[in-house]
Amino acid sequence: MPALLDLDIQFDDGFTLNEEPLKNWDCTVLVDFTALPSLSRLGLEHLHLGNMIFCGHPDSLRTFEVNLSKGELSDILSIIGIRLEQLIVGWSHVTCQALTVDLLSLKKVHLKDSSGIFPFLLENELPALEEIILETPFQGEFGGFDFRRAFSDDNKARPDVMQWTKNNGSLASFFHLGKQIPCGDSSDSYSLVDQILWTAK
Repeated sequence: MPALLDLDIQFDDGFTLNEEPLKNWDCTVLVDFTALPSLSRLGLEHLHLGNMIFCGHPDSLRTFEVNLSKGELSDILSIIGIRLEQLIVGWSHVTCQALTVDLLSLKKVHLKDSSGIFPFLLENELPALEEIILETPFQGEFGGFDFRRAFSDDNKARPDVMQWTKNNGSLASFFHLGKQIPCGDSSDSYSLVDQILWTAK
């Protein structure tokens, strides 16, 4: 499929085996980029990221989207992230432990109910980053962060979408605050997110 530009890989959790339901994470997926030289967007849904296997170099890949999935993201980003421009993570329990992943071209990060990669964003070098969007942060606790702690009980003070951009200077404040507090300690992480979210009010 050399002309394919957009690919979504989704595990249907309605499948059964011997009349027993298969779990979302019970499959391994191989993506061969040598057969997809024009692929510009890859989307994963209902998958365990540790079960992904990649072959070849994703020279044309610009957008990577993960929804309703779980696992460690840094291993994948180290393979596909060299030219990646947009990362979207939605409703997923994912982490990103490595701090040496090269994402030199990453311009936009969009998180939907998924905060597990916050420490990664704060500690990594992202020279091309222009925008971070955090969507519906008050649906609950994600990745150890309770975003509601940063706001009052007034619903008007709880935006559904929070945005930091390079153009208005808020992205610089995001990283300035983030680098002041280590992300390793859970209590520090709470304090860190509280401070960052206050800057967006």
